[in-house]
Amino acid sequence: MMNNELLVYEILKDAAQKWPGRPAVYDDHGTMTFAELYAQTETLRLNLIDLGVKAGMGIGVKARNGRNFIMGIFAGVGCGAAVMPMSHQLKKAEIEDIISEAQLHVLIDDMSGIAPVFGVDAVIDMNVESFSFSFTGAGRPGPYAPHVHMPAFIRFTSGTTGKSKGVIVSHQSVIERIEGANKALCLGSEDTVVWVLPMAYHFIVSVVLYVRFGAAIAVAKDFLAKSIIHITNEHKGTLLYASPIQIRLLANDASAD
Repeated sequence: MMNNELLVYEILKDAAQKWPGRPAVYDDHGTMTFAELYAQTETLRLNLIDLGVKAGMGIGVKARNGRNFIMGIFAGVGCGAAVMPMSHQLKKAEIEDIISEAQLHVLIDDMSGIAPVFGVDAVIDMNVESFSFSFTGAGRPGPYAPHVHMPAFIRFTSGTTGKSKGVIVSHQSVIERIEGANKALCLGSEDTVVWVLPMAYHFIVSVVLYVRFGAAIAVAKDFLAKSIIHITNEHKGTLLYASPIQIRLLANDASAD
């Protein structure tokens, strides 16, 4: 039974009800509607529960940009777990450090990076590609981050002024952040966000926000100007969420496109 306090998962469910036939994601595998995104995420969520993911666990989702990353994050949160987005470009030692420091119970991995550092307990087939599923042995018994009411995400600070520290973000905090952010962005169901940054480091007040307000996410295959221009033109992008280096590359592009 769904817990009505799992507000982040309710965002996806609500989007599927409001905009079922509208595009949610454009990526290398084509177009995915909000109804398809929710249906496949719900299947993944039930698979995770069958494999032993419970409310109060910590789960890492390691994947490259695209639909499966989005579904992995929402499915984990929908289980009542606290979810940590992880880059597919992490090295073995970095993965081990993160899992140990964050005390993650489970890792799901789209296997696009290095081989999983744990034995694979199961493989979850998606409509396109798959996730490996592993118990890490690192998670402590008992509820994850008991000092936070309904934790949704785990992320680490940049470590600019000292050792990087884990931060827990609750479901309610996510809602407050995205509602506040969209007062400035004013995104809606007619918008398409051109995505070029790593989802592993930019998810909460970005991807979750876009789903909340019905904006499509067009995932560029790389951060080069040619790819960004192509996907913007192809999908009529209305917002580019990028870093200064991408803006610089675009500014230097002299093509007719």
